[in-house]
Amino acid sequence: MGSPARLIGSVALVLVFAAACESVTSSSTTSTTRDELTIQGDGGSADAGVDASTSTDVVTLAGQVQQTVNANIEAYSAVDQEDLEDHLTLALFRAESPGGRAAASASCVLQAVRALGFSSAQAAALCQGNLVDSAGCAGMALLTFGFSQDESVALCARGGSVETAQCAQSALTVFGFTRAQSVAVCAGRDGAVVAQCLGAAFRTDGFSSDQTVALCAHRGSATTAACAGLAVSTFGFTQDQAVALCANRGTSETATCAGQANHSFGFSQQQAVVLCSNRGQPANATCAQTAYGTAGLTRDEAIATCRHTQVVDTR
Repeated sequence: MGSPARLIGSVALVLVFAAACESVTSSSTTSTTRDELTIQGDGGSADAGVDASTSTDVVTLAGQVQQTVNANIEAYSAVDQEDLEDHLTLALFRAESPGGRAAASASCVLQAVRALGFSSAQAAALCQGNLVDSAGCAGMALLTFGFSQDESVALCARGGSVETAQCAQSALTVFGFTRAQSVAVCAGRDGAVVAQCLGAAFRTDGFSSDQTVALCAHRGSATTAACAGLAVSTFGFTQDQAVALCANRGTSETATCAGQANHSFGFSQQQAVVLCSNRGQPANATCAQTAYGTAGLTRDEAIATCRHTQVVDTR
């Protein structure tokens, strides 16, 4: 598993190099863009001019990528590929935007205030996060699907895209969720993927709307729903336990971890959920059994030692 780690580390170094180049480019454009990107709205102002923090943003992203790799170097199979992809996507987005993140944020604010009629405060909330197409998302939610301005901001502020708005509309009209539930479950970048989670959990596996929201809200996918379905149908966990187990993008291995801990190693269902939540692997269950059965720890101590990515080599 070393080669993926080296690859991602190399990407991080490339981003650092890109940051150095970007800082030179942004410094040459600051004088012309700063005045253009100052707006007024509702008595407030938002100056989103380009500044020297642009290169720091990219360096920070590179550091986040490397930290993710380093944190999982002992058990690389537990690396969350979606988190890594998020960091890389944002880095590329900012690198491609003239002036980096500051200019991208300014463009978002201008569109939100001038074209969509948001207040300056709403525009600031919408555009301050990790941008993908937050303004485009909010425009579709507001003008096409009839969500309120506040609902559109809540839906799209965390890097929303048009797929995010479409996800909320599907949750509302296809699955019959409330507007609040639709916004809560779809907020984020992966709207199309979340919609798959909704269909699988709500329609196929029979989870309630509230359970489905809790299960799928953290960028859930069909894999997340499959984890919960497996935990219930194969390993006998309740639906609420399955949601707690799988909500953070759990996989079939997460359900297997809990099933093994409960059925093979004698941990209670609730203990198994605590042990294996946050994308646990069967190795976490094996670790807990070794800590309890061989090292003499209590079950709770074994869980605290072995949950998440704190997996010991028991070979």
